[in-house]
Order: sequence, then structure tokens, then C-alpha cells
Amino acid sequence: MKKSSEVKNTISKLEMRIDPESFKGKWLDHTPTTIRQERILHLFFNAKVDGKLHPFTCMTIAPSILNNQVVYERGLQLGNGFSYLFWENALKNYDPDRNSRIMIESEFACQNLCIIRSLVKDYKYSIDAAWYAVCDNSYILKSDISLRKQPSGSNKICNFYDLLSADYIIAKNPWQSSDGFVRVKSASGYGLSDFRDEKEDSKNFIISGAFGLISMD
Repeated sequence: MKKSSEVKNTISKLEMRIDPESFKGKWLDHTPTTIRQERILHLFFNAKVDGKLHPFTCMTIAPSILNNQVVYERGLQLGNGFSYLFWENALKNYDPDRNSRIMIESEFACQNLCIIRSLVKDYKYSIDAAWYAVCDNSYILKSDISLRKQPSGSNKICNFYDLLSADYIIAKNPWQSSDGFVRVKSASGYGLSDFRDEKEDSKNFIISGAFGLISMD
């Protein structure tokens, strides 16, 4: 059994701090060529104009569920088969002192932009290729579909893991709409930005093959 200090240290290594104000450069001046690319840029710049961008912390691996609680640890079964309302409540209770919550659209756009920036700067992708890989054809990044069945902490893309292992469940930007939520069909291979708007009355439905994303202050 790990001591509490060891657990906290392990968790901190699985976190990533994202500051949207640090997003600058030619890669961000990209002219979108698809609807998915356009939506990511639209979410980012609209939030910036509205003064809604802020630094936040996300996790670099998928969540697991143990005793109905969210756990972030490598080598566990990915948490899926739960409703939006389950994830909203479970992520809120993960670390209340840090205002843990289910990730919203603009934060998810920033997470994708973080990956695009890394592909360009660290992996020497062309700007167009990085945008296409993240938003439109994620199989370019990892083509082994069997990776979806692996435990948490698999399928690394830049500094994130489990990105193609399941779909994502995120919230809509609350200043724009509180109805419904968003399911990102990342496991389909059509990119990490394949947004599907879900209706309000679907919030209590079980969603197979998807997990909620977290953000914290």
C-alpha cells in the first residue's frame, strides 16, 4: 500500500498544467480546412474574446473507477459504461479543494491545441499535418486499434496517454449553453475533435466506450 505522499507524487506526475495564454506562433495562425479544425479554433478564440480562457490542470491518462470513485493510475481498466451525470458528479468529488470538474469544450480545445503545438515543435510535424492528425485522422498518430483494449497509461501521443482508447465525455461551455453535453468520438479514428452534441435528456443514459475528462484549478 502506497503512503499518501507517494500517491500524491505519482498523481502529480500524471497531471499537466495548460496555460492558454502561452499559445502563440504560426501553428495557431493555421487556416482551418475542415469543420473539425474550424470548431477547435472557434472554441478557442471565442473563449478568448469572451475573457473565459484560464490556466487549468488536466490528467494525462484516462480515469478508472474503483468503488464508484475516480482513480488515476497506470495499469488499470479504463472507466467507461457510465452516464454523463455520473462523470459530472464523480469528477466534481475527485478533488473539491482544486475545484475538480468535468472538462468543458473550450478547455478541451486547449488540450488539443497543446497536442498540436507539441507535434509541430517536438515531433517536427508540418503545421497542416499536425492539425489534420489531431482533428481529422488520429490513426496517423497511432494505427494499432488493439491499443484501445490496453490498460490505462497506454497509447502515448505527445505527453498524453489513452487518447484513442475510448470516446470522451465533456460539458458544454456554461456561458453559452447548459443544455446537453458533448461526446467526442475519438475512438472512431476521425481525430480527437469529432464532436457529437448530445441532448439534455441523454445525460442519465449509460454511455459505453467513453469516459469523462477532468479539469482542475
